[in-house]
Amino acid sequence: MTPWHAPGALLALLLPAAALAQPAKVPVQPTLLGEPVGVPPGEFRMGHQRDDPSPTGSLWKVNEGPAHPVTLSAFQIHRHEVTVAMWVEFLNKVGGLAAWHPLQGVQRTPTGFAPAVDPQQPARAVSWVEARAFCRWHGLELPTEAQWERAARGGGPSARTWPWGEDPADCRRANLDGGRGGCADGPVPVGTYGALGASPDGVEDLAGNVAEWVLDWEAPYTDAPQTDPTGPADGEFKVIRGGSFLEWTLRGRVTARVAAPPDRRSVAVGFRCAGGAR
Repeated sequence: MTPWHAPGALLALLLPAAALAQPAKVPVQPTLLGEPVGVPPGEFRMGHQRDDPSPTGSLWKVNEGPAHPVTLSAFQIHRHEVTVAMWVEFLNKVGGLAAWHPLQGVQRTPTGFAPAVDPQQPARAVSWVEARAFCRWHGLELPTEAQWERAARGGGPSARTWPWGEDPADCRRANLDGGRGGCADGPVPVGTYGALGASPDGVEDLAGNVAEWVLDWEAPYTDAPQTDPTGPADGEFKVIRGGSFLEWTLRGRVTARVAAPPDRRSVAVGFRCAGGAR
């Protein structure tokens, strides 16, 4: 099970107002920027098409259907998950103690914050609230659930199981557990698996390493066609995608969905940012 840690208060109320403002209103801009990958507009088939609704062999797919057509405008998404180095810059310039937790692999110093692990590891133990504040500081947003899945599976009617296709998940392609002791004791530096683990658009680490917050509140799917969906207006849990180094391989499939309250943090959950086409 994913180890969750709840902060002492609602982080949305603790974060500085500047972190939630539009970029033009933030006095200190980021210098460590992620690498964007452009995803063209078009339609894809979102969700898992369950041929057998029985629990035998398909229990993990219950919340992934029905599959439905989704049309998306062009967008950009970061090739890699947000790193510890990038998160340290956010803490030092914007987030401060309100967004810091020792589980993030970040240490306090007399002058601020510094990495306590490899700075190219993905940031983790970050709540959804904090993750969204970070992306907004960069003039971006968390990817919607539809954008995340499109980046992971490619366009058109593709029904691929993993970002790289149908080859089985193994430690050459992703940092997942799989019930065999895991590929690594924790997160590895972003981009470790390169093209072997990349999606058709070249987005990396969408399966394993750390799971990732997305923008949407959790809700059941319908079979109705959708255009640029952003999920329901409110809810109780925010969606998490991609699986992690702690989780069974099946959590890394492109359609797998879990969720948690937006103020929670886990050592197995990080994020990446997205935005409109430029």
